[in-house]
Amino acid sequence: MKIPRIVIAGTHSGVGKTSVAIGLMASLKKRGFKVQPFKVGPDYIDSCYHELASCKKSRNLDSWMVERDALPEIFLHGAKGSDICVIEGVMGLFDGYDGTNEVGSTAEIAKILDSPVILVVDAGKMARSVAALVKGYAEFDKDLNIEGVILNNIGSKGHYEMVKSAIENNLDLKVLGYLPRDKKLKIPERHLGLIFPNKKPIAREMVGSITEFVEKFIDVDDIISVAQRALPIEMTSNSSFAENVFGKGIRLAVAMDEAFFFYYPENLELIESLGVEIVPFSPVNDGDLPQNIHGIYIGGGYPELFGEKLEKNISLRNAIRTAIENNIPSYAECGGLMYLAEKLIACDGKAYEMVGVFPAVVKMKSKLVSLGYVDIKVGSDNVLAKEGWRLRGHEFRWSDIEVGGEIVKTYLAKKKGERKLEGYAFKNLLASYVHLHFSAKPQVVERFVMKMKKFKEEC
Repeated sequence: MKIPRIVIAGTHSGVGKTSVAIGLMASLKKRGFKVQPFKVGPDYIDSCYHELASCKKSRNLDSWMVERDALPEIFLHGAKGSDICVIEGVMGLFDGYDGTNEVGSTAEIAKILDSPVILVVDAGKMARSVAALVKGYAEFDKDLNIEGVILNNIGSKGHYEMVKSAIENNLDLKVLGYLPRDKKLKIPERHLGLIFPNKKPIAREMVGSITEFVEKFIDVDDIISVAQRALPIEMTSNSSFAENVFGKGIRLAVAMDEAFFFYYPENLELIESLGVEIVPFSPVNDGDLPQNIHGIYIGGGYPELFGEKLEKNISLRNAIRTAIENNIPSYAECGGLMYLAEKLIACDGKAYEMVGVFPAVVKMKSKLVSLGYVDIKVGSDNVLAKEGWRLRGHEFRWSDIEVGGEIVKTYLAKKKGERKLEGYAFKNLLASYVHLHFSAKPQVVERFVMKMKKFKEEC
């Protein structure tokens, strides 16, 4: 299938990939393109900015969590109906799971999808040396198709011309423009990464400002031409997203509001492909769960920012606790786990009452508690997986949990070799700090739907 596409990569984290990507997405949308954004790696926050810029949900491409052979299918599924795809990279171009190979890197995704790459370089404190830096990236992997360079943090027009000529006189690469050194281009951050835009006017204004800079200083037409030169991608014969009526009549309540919004779109779409109806609800605003549901899914988010509102919504907290105690199949990730605990203690020390499904207290910390990929060996049967199954996921959290009850469900092997017990179960609930991408093992979806179907039949 012929799909114009481009990878926006960087020499390192913080180089300006997100600014270039969202400005390009918004600019393409203004030109009438149907733009589909993607993000390499497990990140959720950049994806929120992508959605603001393109008005389409961004999708993640992760070659560590998901099997390499499944990624073209995930890409093609997400790209349906689009005119052009913009893929924002993660960290530096060649950074991935570890330093020994390319797994999980932007470079690997670009090669799997045979996508041309635009390299973003911070030239703020360099001139001719940038050419040497770019030469190293261009020659490090000959199988990678780097088509051009965008310079960031440029001090003046003269600075730009100096760096541009150094690159183009020494390399067979075109400089496609630059972004000037300007505070308006800096996206604010908080302890969990970039500030979640939440469709606030200030975020829209910021995206608008970045787009103006991109249209003024970057050759968008040239980038379109590069994207249109991308070769066709072969369709896979068997799609994991093929429609099935196995779960017809099943209704799954999914927490979706300003406090809970971290979901990989494919997770929900794989569930829907089995005939299940997704019914959104708000732990912040709704007084009760949706009617006639057969399962609950609470994803990640920022419950610590809405502790007071979540605590005051006593009726919904009671409804969720009662439903779980009555054995409704339920799954919670990270923020969802925090919400289902007895108490959530914010950074200022204030404690908020949460759902209280199991005896646990969550405490926000002043520094990062866990970050990285997680290799899971399932220790016993649960609502998503059978004993012995291997799963892969990702953790990114600034909180820790003290549990007084049972804690035996999964072993987590982190990349430093650390192993510890993780995952909390109560009746038909599985809750964990780990975010799972269901496309890595679609059998978890089949098992979850099977559990919900059984629950419906026994009600």
